[in-house]
Amino acid sequence: HSPIVKALIEAASKIQVSVLVELKARFDEESNLHWAKALERAGALVVYGVFKLKVHAKILVITKKTDNQLRHFT
Repeated sequence: HSPIVKALIEAASKIQVSVLVELKARFDEESNLHWAKALERAGALVVYGVFKLKVHAKILVITKKTDNQLRHFT
């Protein structure tokens, strides 16, 4: 059970959340699909990775609008 995914699900009820999910993960495809569907049900925009392409990265970008300016945190 991923604490990051759980936090994203909670955040999706309050703010816009977009997630890229890879279904091609050795021995973990079913788990990734389960979490992707849970994120969708929570209101997150879920984008599925390209078939046969594996991304070896985890990244988080937060965009916040304050005083009519966008600030990005990575």
